[in-house]
Amino acid sequence: MTPDAERPLPRFAQGALYRALPGSRRETYWIQQFRDLTLVGLPGGLVQVLACDSNASIGEKPNDALAKPHRATGFSAAKVPLMEVLASGASPLILVDVLCVEWDPSGREILEGIRASLASISLDIPIITGSTEDNMRTTQTGVGIVVLGIARTEDLRLACTPAQSEVLAVGLPHNGASHPYQEDDPDIARLSTVMALRQLADVHEILPVGSHGAAHELRLLAETNGLQLVPSRTSEFPLHESAGASTCVLATAPRGYAARVERHTGLPVTVVGTLAGPSTG
Repeated sequence: MTPDAERPLPRFAQGALYRALPGSRRETYWIQQFRDLTLVGLPGGLVQVLACDSNASIGEKPNDALAKPHRATGFSAAKVPLMEVLASGASPLILVDVLCVEWDPSGREILEGIRASLASISLDIPIITGSTEDNMRTTQTGVGIVVLGIARTEDLRLACTPAQSEVLAVGLPHNGASHPYQEDDPDIARLSTVMALRQLADVHEILPVGSHGAAHELRLLAETNGLQLVPSRTSEFPLHESAGASTCVLATAPRGYAARVERHTGLPVTVVGTLAGPSTG
């Protein structure tokens, strides 16, 4: 099935698969994997945005590799997919928590942490649902989070960075293994950071950095925009260090915009490169 000529695919959905809606021969939807997001384009110009993340061996169980309160585990586990959906420009609608622990006390405390992450930005998600493991005794903590959001196609900040834009690293990479941190540390990105960046009309795209490090996300950013990355020669930003639960984010913006982003977010901002192009690949 081919796209309707009257509804051309946006850049971030090029190559998407089209399918007929069940029970309808005329209405179609498209589906596409874009970086870490799954996108579903619906009739009427709406797009569903889905993100997920897992968190294992961090908690209060006897076999956890990193000891942390279950509430902190829930907070960090929810943070990553929420950041990814919010960074895309979508509004979260549903959060699913898959908790591989018993409900009381571990699951209940993890859920409290999840709700605390939402409260940190006054985010009201209509539906929070999930499950726990109450049939088997668990000795290690495991958490999976899925977030489903929705947006109008034109409101999504995906593959929309023009050539000659600078790439800014907002916050610094930390991870629980080699560089421990707390979610309220003054140099790490949080959900409020993404919300602050969304308020700046001149910020083109926002891309949370995860365990693969900023260098990996920079390559994806350049590829999805069809541009060439020119790394900064003066930056000492640790591009290959794991950013754990998205302790820093990348943002693309016009040249000379870093100081404004720093003032607006209250975090350290580093120019890590420029997207010049187009790519010849």
